[in-house]
Amino acid sequence: MLPRLLYLSAHLPGPEASQAGHKTAFRHLRWLAERYEVSFVGFANSGDQKADQGPVRSLCRDVHVQPVSRWTRIIGALSAPRLPWLVAARWQRDVHRLVRDRLGSGGFSRVHVEWAQMAQYIPQGLTGIETWISAADVMYLGAERNAERSSGLRRRVWQGQARGLYRWERDQYARVDTVLLHNPKDGQLVSRMLGSDRNVRVISPYFDRYTPRLRNPGTGAPRLLFWGSMGRTENSEAAEWLVREVLPRLRSQMPGARLIIAGSNPPHGLVQAASDAVEVTGFVKDPQAVFDRADAAVLPLFRGAGVKVKVIECLAAGLPVITTAVGAEGIEAGLRDGLTVLEANAEAFVGKIVALASGPERWAGESQAAIEWGRRLGDGDRALLFR
Repeated sequence: MLPRLLYLSAHLPGPEASQAGHKTAFRHLRWLAERYEVSFVGFANSGDQKADQGPVRSLCRDVHVQPVSRWTRIIGALSAPRLPWLVAARWQRDVHRLVRDRLGSGGFSRVHVEWAQMAQYIPQGLTGIETWISAADVMYLGAERNAERSSGLRRRVWQGQARGLYRWERDQYARVDTVLLHNPKDGQLVSRMLGSDRNVRVISPYFDRYTPRLRNPGTGAPRLLFWGSMGRTENSEAAEWLVREVLPRLRSQMPGARLIIAGSNPPHGLVQAASDAVEVTGFVKDPQAVFDRADAAVLPLFRGAGVKVKVIECLAAGLPVITTAVGAEGIEAGLRDGLTVLEANAEAFVGKIVALASGPERWAGESQAAIEWGRRLGDGDRALLFR
């Protein structure tokens, strides 16, 4: 008979989800379900509620999915004013009661949390049950970046949220047995936060591997790819910046250059930007087909935290990647691996693309370097064994 595990998730995991974090959470769940009898308690936002719950239900003894809406987030913030917003957005009294009753029934040997804000549901003083947090990123760092990109009152509010998140995360990580982070930088941040790396472990995130192909458009018209879930503000903001600031400058030097924006739930403004020079695909059922049409990936991320799986996926597919420090965070690659990291400056991005096209050997060289980096990285599932 397998031991019992309570799996708490801030989102609905799924093997075909549009966001990398949801896929990573599903791989964790699948691995755990081979070793434990799993009870699942998780949230589903408006997009998740339409997703197929079958894969999760097939792995678990029992499943409870709690809907999240704009109003439940507001109620959470009002009901738990001492919690930072990103945590209070997942505060629901019914879920607290449900988790308490599940654990009170006895028999559980482990609680596994996906996304750190769900640690609020681990009862204080819980004993005799192993506790793990799988943190998709370090939340306070994302709040700090929001503050940096804001001004006035909004900046001060985000600064206050960053301080509150730092204290809250530190307290949660300190009271559990194991904290899983998905890149070395986050591991170092949490270790410094705790003053110890005693319970900190770093594993690679899951990523989808697409068939690599050597890219070499020569001096012709490059097809540039922005890849990511457009429902996330940091992605739509970056894509809009490319359309507004980078593409017009690039096309003044390379008139045939085109931008492919691929990913689910693009906002209305991006959809309206579609033209002969800009393709907005929306949800892509077969990403391989989109990757095959691209010559390079441009991923100028300005906010957010944690490793960006989209960068890993593009590099491993043989796409030279041009990104910012935020986009490259936690990824052990550099220019020799086909990854260029630039300041968030439109002229710098244009200059890099033009330089790539200056000779056929340069574009092909960076593409080949990316392919080789991806081969060294190995199988996307290899680091999910928690060993």
